[in-house]
This record gives sequence, C-alpha cells and structure tokens, in this order.
Amino acid sequence: FFNSVPGQKPIKTFTGHTGIVLCATWSYDNRHVLSCGTDETILRFDVNGASTTPVNTFNHHDDMVQKVAYRPDDPNVFVSASADSTVKLWDCRRPDPQGTIYGLCAFSAVAFCPTADNLFLSCDQASGLLMWDLRKSFVANHSLAGSLASAQRTKKQALRAYRAVYRHRSGFLMSPEVSGIEFNSDGTIFVCSVRKCAPLVFRTAQENVWLECNAEQYSNKVTQKTASFIGNDEAYIACGSDDWGVYIWKLTDAVPSIG
Repeated sequence: FFNSVPGQKPIKTFTGHTGIVLCATWSYDNRHVLSCGTDETILRFDVNGASTTPVNTFNHHDDMVQKVAYRPDDPNVFVSASADSTVKLWDCRRPDPQGTIYGLCAFSAVAFCPTADNLFLSCDQASGLLMWDLRKSFVANHSLAGSLASAQRTKKQALRAYRAVYRHRSGFLMSPEVSGIEFNSDGTIFVCSVRKCAPLVFRTAQENVWLECNAEQYSNKVTQKTASFIGNDEAYIACGSDDWGVYIWKLTDAVPSIG
C-alpha cells in the first residue's frame, strides 16, 4: 500500500496470501481492499485498521481466483472470477458464496458497470463476453461446475452476449481469448484486452466490436493483461505488452470494426 510520492517505502504491507496475488481492488468507500490469487482464496483487508492481516477470508473456489470486483454502491457485495469455471457472488457479512455462475472454462475477469449498480461483465478463455444482472443471474451453489447442463442453464440468464471478434491482417476473423475488461467512468463503453491481439473497444449497448486498436508492433501472447482508460477525458487506452513496454492508443485513432 503506497502513497503517491515517488520513491517512498510502502505505508503498509498486507499479509495472508500463500501464492501469487493476481488482483487487488478498493471498495467504493475506500475503507477495504479485496485481493485474490493463485492460492484460491479471496482476502479482505481494513485499510485504516491497525492490523495487516485479513478481516475476512473466502475459500470456496477450487482453482486460482483471477479477478474480484466490488458492486459500485455497496462495500459488502462483490463478485469473483476463477479458473475453476465459476463466477461467485459474495456478501462480506457471510462466509459462503450467495450464488454461482457456471461456465465450461476458466473465467478471466469481471467488471461492474459504474453507473448501473446491478450490471456486470464477465469474460472467459473461450472468448465468452457476457453482461449479467446481479439480481437474476446467479444460481444456487452445487457441484455441477464445468458441466454442459449447468453452463447452458446459467448462460440463458445473461442479458447480452458480445462478439469479441478481431479481423486479422490477412482478412479472416478471429475470436481471441478475452483476458481483461474495464469500463469507462460513465459506463457507456468498455475495453477488452485480448490474447494475441491489441485491445478491442465496445459500446455497452451494442453487441459488436466498435473499435480495434492498431496491433502493429504490439505483442500480447504470454501474460494476462488488462487495458485501461487513461487521461482526464478518458480519450486514451493503455495496455502492457510482452515486449515489457506500455502501449497507448488514442480512441479517435482506433479503427472502426468491420466484423
């Protein structure tokens, strides 16, 4: 936990994970931080408290937890995306998940729409990119994770399925794995980082890709990355690359999608 002054030591170091930490996120009231990682656990820390150990531990995933996201208007409610093919709904006041979305492959990320408290996106390693309603999408927890029947039954609850399609330079269409998602501040558009391609931009209200970032010289084949909106007016997108650099695109320079 750092302040914004360059070169200073951490203000506080939180402990508790036994594996690599893959994600950390703030509650909307800035009082707590959630973290998750390869140890299959989710930890919740009190930022202002004296202790550096977690105040809550959530243990019900069966593989690494790749992303957690707080509901924008409630510091107690969050969702988690895991490589165990599930997205789980949690209430920090209860130790067990309150519901589950079942898939057929690893979920890479989840992200809440900042202006619609109950709507969130999920993405998975099979190019799945779905919009869900928190109030309608989760089913009771059971042992059918990864089964075709449970995944099909759950997917019917999705509000919208987006087409994460990228047109390769050779002209054919690809459906790359979506590894990260992030909304802009007003929730009208979101950006996806995708494996082997540059980021894709969607209008939230439309299913097809809106803009494709230029992939020339950019590399995204190995590590999982997340693209982000940056700048005072969020006119730019930034994303890490396998060449150890950070690439920045201006939205007005991105190419309208044909796919």
